Amino acid sequence: MLIGRHSFIRQNKLSDVAGRIDYISNPKRQEHLYATYQTEGATPEFWKNLARENQLDFKTGGTTGKCIEGREFIIALPESFVEYKPDDVVRIFTDSFHKRYDVECSAALHHNKKMTNYHIHLVFSERKMLEYPEVKIATRNMFYDEQGKHRRTKKEILDEQGNIRAGCSIIPKGEAYESHIFTKKEEWFKSKAFTRKVKEMFTEIINCHVKEESEKLSVFKQGGVYLATKKIGKNNPKEAEIRADNAARQEWNRTVDVALVEGVPEADILKVKQEEITDKTVQSIRAHGWLPDMLRQIIRGAKDLLQEMIFKFKLPPKPVPKIDLQEWNDMWILMDKLQKQAQGITEQLKADNAWEWGGRMNNIQACAREIVNRELIYQQ
Repeated sequence: MLIGRHSFIRQNKLSDVAGRIDYISNPKRQEHLYATYQTEGATPEFWKNLARENQLDFKTGGTTGKCIEGREFIIALPESFVEYKPDDVVRIFTDSFHKRYDVECSAALHHNKKMTNYHIHLVFSERKMLEYPEVKIATRNMFYDEQGKHRRTKKEILDEQGNIRAGCSIIPKGEAYESHIFTKKEEWFKSKAFTRKVKEMFTEIINCHVKEESEKLSVFKQGGVYLATKKIGKNNPKEAEIRADNAARQEWNRTVDVALVEGVPEADILKVKQEEITDKTVQSIRAHGWLPDMLRQIIRGAKDLLQEMIFKFKLPPKPVPKIDLQEWNDMWILMDKLQKQAQGITEQLKADNAWEWGGRMNNIQACAREIVNRELIYQQ
């Protein structure tokens, strides 16, 4: 049984989509940049307008947090993909996404600084361009406060000295005060189902182009037998803790690989994971709060239990007797009866007449035949 690695495909939210595209595609900012690719409409002007409209809608809606201007997928590739032309690699992934979801994309193909991670950054828009842009012209001066909300009079945006407050604005009569050149954001792009579908699509593309069967990947299955590891971001203060946590998770995952190869049923592995990791982690958090060291102990305890299960599963089955125990006891009783009769004959030979001797011999022969018959039945 071949146990393949899981694909690494992660989605990120972008609060500065134009800046991100410049970062991933600018040779001056990337040490190992091999190729870039954009769909037809993904011009710098497109991303600039997209960011502006997203920011306006975000401000008008009064939402807290950061405005999401676009999204990005990071796709880790097998190292054997360096044998293909970089332009072809980035184009295949980008065109596949564009064809399925019909949104504009910009992508770049990189190596990391240590040359250990060959990957694609694929930035995409959550909106499409409108065929006929919507533009609203002001029929009088329009006043907006610091939050971008429309105010009826100029007085509402002035300070005590009669000056326009910082952050407030006026749009003169005759100018556009509101315009929409994009559709609304596609809600589907925010769902976990969408992310999973994209991971499956990209994993399938990878598997279609690998040269060795051992390089084929699979999508990590939530709720499956494996434990997911965590990504360590730059300058993460919990880097050491996450590394230790990931090490424990990888120990479990390697033990799961062995269990599957040895033929341990997946349902049995899932039961150990549920009872020994999930349930005990929940109990620990309720009793003591979040304790990373405790989590690692729980995972390693579950791993040890799974190793015991593998050992027991590999033991040969206990031999099953081919003869019924009752049958065996009956045969011994008959044999004992025969021996006792033979002993009695030996002791009384001198005192017994011929007729009595013949009767005893007949009894012995009858017992012997019964033993033989039972033996024949057993052999059949």
